[in-house]
Amino acid sequence: MVYTYPLRMSTPHELPEAALEFFRKQGRIGGRRRAANLTAEERSEQARKAVQARWAKQAAKTSKKKGTK
Repeated sequence: MVYTYPLRMSTPHELPEAALEFFRKQGRIGGRRRAANLTAEERSEQARKAVQARWAKQAAKTSKKKGTK
């Protein structure tokens, strides 16, 4: 079965269950393959950037709450 780009843009409840399962499976495989091709240093750097982005997002939420009082 081949799914086209516009079908991927549909909301999840509009997609056939077979399509959802296919995308879930491929996404897991893709992440593992990508990680397997990275060096330990590259993985560490990406993890560090992800943590910094999460903390920055949390800090932005907190500062917005403080500013509204």
